[in-house]
Amino acid sequence: MTLYLLLFIAALIATTVVVLLLRQKPSGSFDQLAEELLAFDEKAFRNLVDEHEEQFLRERLSAREFRAIHRERMRAALEYLHGAAHNARILIQLAEGARQSADARMAAAADQLLDNAYRLRVYTLKATPRLYLGILFPGLPQTLSSFVAAHEKMVQQFSLLLCVKASSRIASPGLQNQL
Repeated sequence: MTLYLLLFIAALIATTVVVLLLRQKPSGSFDQLAEELLAFDEKAFRNLVDEHEEQFLRERLSAREFRAIHRERMRAALEYLHGAAHNARILIQLAEGARQSADARMAAAADQLLDNAYRLRVYTLKATPRLYLGILFPGLPQTLSSFVAAHEKMVQQFSLLLCVKASSRIASPGLQNQL
């Protein structure tokens, strides 16, 4: 009975933390928030968590060297993951602000970006413990394909939002001159 109560309390705390992390209020203008985005080298991240690369290193290094290199690679992957979580938080704020736009295309693009940014935040929360376990226990499988796919989708949605925003800026002066 006590075990179930502890598990329930832990789940409740975890759910509260996730909800608090996902709910952010927009602070700053679109351009100010966009400047806070961090660079994310997706190719480098994929290399760090690639199972074939891990197998390659395992075959060519001694067990001790492999564990040391693997831990360094997982720490680097964690840094990328933290950067992606930061970017997702910023994009959530951007999307929440853009959802209020009078332009229907902008609001629709913002809704899609918001959905994907939330999804990426959840994937980063799920992937972080996996990478920490990979540091503690080298050799555990690090399947992060859902994170990579969510990140790619979020980048596409942000690009779409930027295109819609740029096209609405171009169209606005013309509309004002016609009125």
